Amino acid sequence: MKMPKPLLIAFLSFMAQTAVAGTQPDYLPEGCPLVKMEVERLPDLQVPRAGHAAFCTNGELVVIGGHTTGFVPTPTAEYYCEGTWHTIPMTYSHDQGFSLQLSSGKLMIGGGHEQPLGIGQTFSVDFYDPKTHSFSDFGCLDIKRCFADAVELADGKVVIVGNWYHKDSPELYDGGRVFLPMDSLTVARSCPFVFRTAEDDAIVFSRMDLHGNFYDSIIVERIRGGVVDIPLFRKWHPYQPRPSIFRSANSFIGDTCLEDYVYLFPVEDATGNLAIARLQGKEIALLPTAPTTLPRRSPWGDIFYTTHLLADLQRGSAFLLGHDQHRLYALCIDYGGATPECPAPVTLYHTDSLDFVPDCDSPVLTADGDIVLPGGMAPDHFTPTDAVLLLRMNSDADKAMPSQWNIPSWCWVALATALLATILCTAYLRRRRHLHTAASSDVSEIADQELMQRIDQLMAERQLFLQPDLKVQDIAAALGIPARHVSSVIRTCRDNTFVQYVNAYRVEYVKRLLQEQPSRKIASLWAEAGFSSETSFFRTFKALAGMTPTEWSQK
Repeated sequence: MKMPKPLLIAFLSFMAQTAVAGTQPDYLPEGCPLVKMEVERLPDLQVPRAGHAAFCTNGELVVIGGHTTGFVPTPTAEYYCEGTWHTIPMTYSHDQGFSLQLSSGKLMIGGGHEQPLGIGQTFSVDFYDPKTHSFSDFGCLDIKRCFADAVELADGKVVIVGNWYHKDSPELYDGGRVFLPMDSLTVARSCPFVFRTAEDDAIVFSRMDLHGNFYDSIIVERIRGGVVDIPLFRKWHPYQPRPSIFRSANSFIGDTCLEDYVYLFPVEDATGNLAIARLQGKEIALLPTAPTTLPRRSPWGDIFYTTHLLADLQRGSAFLLGHDQHRLYALCIDYGGATPECPAPVTLYHTDSLDFVPDCDSPVLTADGDIVLPGGMAPDHFTPTDAVLLLRMNSDADKAMPSQWNIPSWCWVALATALLATILCTAYLRRRRHLHTAASSDVSEIADQELMQRIDQLMAERQLFLQPDLKVQDIAAALGIPARHVSSVIRTCRDNTFVQYVNAYRVEYVKRLLQEQPSRKIASLWAEAGFSSETSFFRTFKALAGMTPTEWSQK
């Protein structure tokens, strides 16, 4: 029987790959695609800084405190609005202090180094109000601290733990102006993980003691008292390669309204394998991922990951940031719905070679799902930088093909087997299979189109796009289907991501308002339409309409 030409080409390709299989590099674990991401440089900060806190709040980026050139703590902050950084004076300086976004929308910033060169600790605490762009002092810590972490409880009280070269004991902010001492824990910790596990309780652990030395064993304790046995920590320990601020709230993936307290954080074993652990309640286990261990190298060298894990609740993804000498990396874990039978897919995103690679341990996730790296240390590790980089995680780059270096060998074996089986099949079986596949494809396409119509109808009738925090899970829950199915159908039928799909509705809504109410000020429309910020609104409108809102209203 004559081999069909397409199959012959595929067979020859397989033979060529097999001939060089022994020389294929092993930079990445099998099943981890390598995808390029775009990077954009935003306007520089007004003050070079490192050791600072960074947030995306009230639709704006804000960086707070840290130290500037000469390792001198700076009592300043900056917020990004309309393409410019605006400097704000602070009451105190906070270099390597703790920071937390409260349920009120305000930010709490406390502690930090007292003197230049990372010396000492401070008692000072500040409030930042993003609506007024102003700071106010509101109390004094019970213990002067540095390299601490904090978590807010259901009643608005805040637990604070951790220190550096000074005594450590947890304390409680009462929600007003008072910080009260709590019962001491078994061990003192620096750079702790503090995870809320109930309305009025949290657990705390760290790999580091007060001097940055590693503990031989990890002791996990409840804030309200008692040691918690975590079998996972007998083999794995929290990944903390250096002293740095860890903001536990950034890795939250649960739902406090449902009292579902779930967090993700990286762990490492004695041989250097890296994985992701999931804390749920008081239980900690490895998150099932594909591959089971995460990449520590790329085709260009070893990757140094920061300890700051960013969870994107809207998209069901979490990012672990890293770098080598020339590139930045974002390891993406699509944790939504992960089970042992359906592990979370893992993708390693990378930039092209850059002229400048900052060492920034304060990344920020924007409302659009992108990542901002504001400031940080220059490659010499001694000079703070004013550079601000934007990593495009929601661009067309996510449609790129996986790396050519990461094709598992079993794929080629399977291809060869399929080719041989195809050659032996009769024309009748081939025809039958073709008809069956075509029929199945037609049925699948019809099902996708019907589901897309249901999604369109839901969006139009309920105007869900007006909710600024709308998530894929909200649409899925309303339709009673898995969230991944919603995302897949939108991408298949509309060739859009979920965010792009929702933003298109928002832009059309603004157009209708401009037509029906021409006297309305354009600046007042973005929040009403569901956009998270004015910047996002203007950028999205121009991208979809081909002109600014003002130009569109005047046409």
